[in-house]
Amino acid sequence: MNKTVTIPIVAMPTDPNEVAGRLHQDILGELAQSVSRLVATGEKSVIDLRVRGQGLSPEEMAPLRTRLGKGEVSAKFVGNGHIDIEETAYPGIWWMSYFDANAQLETQQIEVSWFPTLLKAQTPDVKKGAERLVAELAALAEQDVSRVAETD
Repeated sequence: MNKTVTIPIVAMPTDPNEVAGRLHQDILGELAQSVSRLVATGEKSVIDLRVRGQGLSPEEMAPLRTRLGKGEVSAKFVGNGHIDIEETAYPGIWWMSYFDANAQLETQQIEVSWFPTLLKAQTPDVKKGAERLVAELAALAEQDVSRVAETD
């Protein structure tokens, strides 16, 4: 039995500006859905622009960055290289730029979350910070006791 299958053929644009424009529109649509899911369920998501950008250069991605705009919050995470984290004009959408030790852009991501995951303090770090703070308070108390003893 022969069965005919119809396969739709869609011409892909070849103009780089048209390719970038369609990709930007697709990403904006995905962001709109992701923000809705964040609000409804708390689900976070990340778009890796190196993967999703399909070989587009940072310059070709710049119009998307411009369209998303800048919000009120920014941060820099410093390690071996650094990560610039910027809220976009749309709360809950964060533009992340990852740089190597030579300040060369490695990749960019868009994270949809209440706050960037990278900025969440890690439990071991918070525990160490609490221990340091308690030690600092103990040292201050010891200084106060020494001052009182000197004045008597």
